[in-house]
Amino acid sequence: MPVRETSISAYHSQDFSRLQQEVISALRVLGESCIADVAAYLNIERSTAAARMNELQHLGKIVFVNKRKSNRTGITSEFWRLAEHKETFFPIAEKYGY
Repeated sequence: MPVRETSISAYHSQDFSRLQQEVISALRVLGESCIADVAAYLNIERSTAAARMNELQHLGKIVFVNKRKSNRTGITSEFWRLAEHKETFFPIAEKYGY
């Protein structure tokens, strides 16, 4: 099987709903977070986190908060939160850069 077909097959075999749930769980723990923070917390690629967060935004599950510097990376990033805006389980995690 050529590489291109293998990549396409791997893409279609991913369980996006599971990854979306993991992103939602991460945002519940982390509170307002940027893509890099969610990716680091879940130990996934930033591009994967960005894609799932984009899907969740279109589904109305997460909303844009603002742009600011990340405590963890020091880079100005877009911050997101759950649309349901429930209290995070561990709001202190944000203080430590997750």
